[in-house]
Amino acid sequence: MTDWIDVNERLPEDGKHVLLYIPADDTIRIGWHVHPAWGMRQEWAIITAMNSFQTLIKKPSHWCGLPPKPGRSDN
Repeated sequence: MTDWIDVNERLPEDGKHVLLYIPADDTIRIGWHVHPAWGMRQEWAIITAMNSFQTLIKKPSHWCGLPPKPGRSDN
């Protein structure tokens, strides 16, 4: 597992699932970053119940990579 990364320093690869820390709610969620087209602001989405997703209104301050799946290595 990696250390927490400030979203102002670096963003995760678009569409890659990561852990997100959302300070407004003091929660950690699984989500991803989507770089919007046409110069709009960055967007974040999280996984919700029943394997659905929603766009975040309260933005994360930090993100962290997910650990490897059981039985797999980082390589």
